[in-house]
Amino acid sequence: MARKYHGPSGIAGLLLPVALLAALARPAQADDEHRPIPPIPAAAPWITGAQLLQKLSRPAEAAAAEEYIRGTFDATEHSEWCYAGPNGKVLPKPRSADLQAQARAVLGALSADQLKRRAAKLLVESWQEKWPCPPNGCCDE
Repeated sequence: MARKYHGPSGIAGLLLPVALLAALARPAQADDEHRPIPPIPAAAPWITGAQLLQKLSRPAEAAAAEEYIRGTFDATEHSEWCYAGPNGKVLPKPRSADLQAQARAVLGALSADQLKRRAAKLLVESWQEKWPCPPNGCCDE
């Protein structure tokens, strides 16, 4: 009957974890190729209005900007604003090109200080102004 291998035993079983911990705990050297990336402060936005506006103006980054805008639209619709007509009926989803054009117009009209804010918040505020939720709650889905 074959025995299952359960890893090193005896002194070898104790030395391996100790050696690994010692290697991980050593102080970083100035010449290390793999320096840890500092964490992003919690208060820092993932993407600012200025960064989104810049991405929208670069063809190589426009697709990523479009996905960001559509994701923000999808995540906040019917909770923070209502994409509905005057009768409260949900409107057909806008084309991505229309969302991009609106984002460019909204962000392009803001000051440099305003563009330092979260891009998603700036977009949501513009949608809240354009398509506010009715007083009796959001629209029919």
